[in-house]
Amino acid sequence: MHSEGARHGQMSPMKASQEPNPTTQAESRRRARSGIVVSRFQGTVVVSIHGDLDGPRADDLGYLLSDLIDGQGNRSLIVDLRDATAVDPARLDVFTAAEAQARRRGATLRLKYAPAPLNDALRQQGLNAAD
Repeated sequence: MHSEGARHGQMSPMKASQEPNPTTQAESRRRARSGIVVSRFQGTVVVSIHGDLDGPRADDLGYLLSDLIDGQGNRSLIVDLRDATAVDPARLDVFTAAEAQARRRGATLRLKYAPAPLNDALRQQGLNAAD
């Protein structure tokens, strides 16, 4: 049944649970700026990471890199980390696995432009993100 106000085109007042949540809005904006972008430059595939590399995004990146290396046979890949804002340290193995996969295929995978904290974490994993 519709309320009297709804029948006459008036909006009912928002309940407290329906009010915009600033934390949720900030999270939505942050997520909107996050992503993985693939481009090509002079025969090299460039995979740019924007925002957080959390569990689901790291899984997506792993599948993507695997496809770029094995599925598509690309021989030269760069992962551009300059816009990575946070990386779950437990997810850095995605880079180790992709680097090993590239070596097995005779391809190169280079990590580039990592912010200092991320570069330190990569070095602890035996990886290097050169500028």
